[in-house]
Amino acid sequence: MSVKEYLQSPCLALFPFAFVVTYGRSGSTLLQGILNSIPGYCIRGENNSTLFYLFAAATKYETAHRGFGKKETSSTSPWFGADTLDPGNFSQELADLFLRLCLQPPEAARCIGFKEIRYTPAQMPDGMFVAYLDFVKRVFPGAAIIFNVREVRSTLDSGWWAESDQAASRDMLNKTIERFQSYAASRDNCFVFNYDSLIENSNYCKNLFDFLREPFDKHALERVLGQAHSYSAPHRASLKELIVKKDTELKALYAELDSAKKSFELMSRKLHQLEQSIALIRHSTSWRITAPLRQFSQSQQHWIKRLKERLALK
Repeated sequence: MSVKEYLQSPCLALFPFAFVVTYGRSGSTLLQGILNSIPGYCIRGENNSTLFYLFAAATKYETAHRGFGKKETSSTSPWFGADTLDPGNFSQELADLFLRLCLQPPEAARCIGFKEIRYTPAQMPDGMFVAYLDFVKRVFPGAAIIFNVREVRSTLDSGWWAESDQAASRDMLNKTIERFQSYAASRDNCFVFNYDSLIENSNYCKNLFDFLREPFDKHALERVLGQAHSYSAPHRASLKELIVKKDTELKALYAELDSAKKSFELMSRKLHQLEQSIALIRHSTSWRITAPLRQFSQSQQHWIKRLKERLALK
């Protein structure tokens, strides 16, 4: 199937293609799951930037034609055949190949695409970022570009980012988000999706559905949020389970503390009663009468100890 043939399918969505543009540990796999919950949507996972390298090949091809194919070439020319190159056709053929072998549209597909995380300046130079997305829009007519972002500090605490140079990574992520927002600002086919807003309130997702002109099904969304996405990405259900577990542990700890507090109070009362009993004894008539006897006993014990010491020395 070619892109042209796919676009002739009945009942296509407003955007027949949707590409999620993001960076690692941003919650993009959850967004992929949300999009795939829409009937007729098939958004594939990562492909290691395969489409970007096809774009790079198309760029090289066009450069060869533009630089050395303006005039007819002969068999003695080092660029023999450059004048016969067809950049537009080459690019579209690559798009058709990608659609057929990577996107693989299922029957009754209304929107197809994929998500990719390799869009930082370190992975895609600034000079190629805009040109690449324009290429995608050109060879996949009607495509939506959905930028997925997450709060930088949270991203840096997740996965491999935590092991990286924090200052350098923070700067790179900020620049990545800035160019996402810059590209989206002037284009109607773009939407910036915020993972943090979704986690704070799932109703935020309605904005994405409105952009896609798709009905918002809250129950379907909750089912998606209740499933694990990615290999260790946080998701709503696991967070809820963790909160419930920690809450149970906290209640048990409070119960232990309450029990310990009651035991302490009981021992304190017994100690106080014992102190009062001792005080009563010390102030009793019997205690005063027997005082000389106690003193004599203590003195006797003292002299016996001294005598034992002298005998030991001899």
